[in-house]
Amino acid sequence: MLARPASLFDIAAFSFSGYVTLTPTLLLGVRWRRFTAAGAIASIVAGNLALGLAFAGVLPAPFGVLPVAWGLVAAIAGALVGTALSRPPPAHVVTRALGPA
Repeated sequence: MLARPASLFDIAAFSFSGYVTLTPTLLLGVRWRRFTAAGAIASIVAGNLALGLAFAGVLPAPFGVLPVAWGLVAAIAGALVGTALSRPPPAHVVTRALGPA
């Protein structure tokens, strides 16, 4: 079965959506001293899983929202839940990475 070629917008939306799911990990890793590796992993996994489900049509698109919105929300939720369920990083590691408080 032949598929209709995607528009340039569809290709760009699909291509750059994965980067948006990395944004919470980057911002929280640079600014939040309590952020953990488990939170980063949970953020990336949850964001990309939700993004894949949204592009597959499993998650709805209310009001015409792009699939990337689902990925961003899931990435933020994954980061917060993953960090809350893990132990904080040792103080010397945080100080070395982010400087003194």
